[in-house]
Amino acid sequence: QTPIYQPRVSLEIQNMNENFLNMRDVNPTSSENFSYQESYLQTQVKILQSDTLIARVVDKLGLEKRPEFLYKPTRPSAWRKALGVPPPEPLPPVELARLVAKADLKVRSSAQTRLVEILFDSPDSKLAADFANTLANEFIEQNLEVRWNATKRTGEWLGRQLDDMKIKLEKSEDQLQAYGRVSGLLFTSEKDSVGEEKLKQVQQELSKAQADRAAKQSQYEIASSSPAESLPEVLDNGPGLAEEDLAVA
Repeated sequence: QTPIYQPRVSLEIQNMNENFLNMRDVNPTSSENFSYQESYLQTQVKILQSDTLIARVVDKLGLEKRPEFLYKPTRPSAWRKALGVPPPEPLPPVELARLVAKADLKVRSSAQTRLVEILFDSPDSKLAADFANTLANEFIEQNLEVRWNATKRTGEWLGRQLDDMKIKLEKSEDQLQAYGRVSGLLFTSEKDSVGEEKLKQVQQELSKAQADRAAKQSQYEIASSSPAESLPEVLDNGPGLAEEDLAVA
């Protein structure tokens, strides 16, 4: 008899990271109970046996070109020939290779564990090992792609939400500017808020007051230390000194 080789690949299936790329903030989930963990494990087993994942392995290894994956006569086909029934339309080589690979594949989970075993039967030991290893690698890659696409879609959705908020904010600012013009309130540029403009004005007034005080303080000190007969000359040199300043002096 033709020897059949069966490699075994073990995978540890971990529950999906709830905070993958900070996804918990936008898509909170709860995966603490045992039933969820068990259903998640069985879901991953089904994915390992899915036509999509097997097709990726077949395409990557080029199995449609290997004779082991070509059409093989079966008992029903022999009966068809004996009864004169025309055979069905032959399948494309790629589709046939996927069906043969799926029939030779076994995926099973171990009870009370997160381990999944991949088994593949083939008369070619190297092909059997390559298929099992490639299936495991493609499974990991597909999981990463699914999570990345989910994160990308979430980012696109958040981007649209931000754009909508920006439009609403601009409309609100336009309405505020229009109300300010009609009501005779302080009108600022679109880039500055009313509070910022008011703060700038207060700062300007403060700087002006500080400069004026410094000038008057200087004149006061000169007037205090000068003889009385030179006071008119001091007043002529410092027009900023007012009558009330002299009264205080």
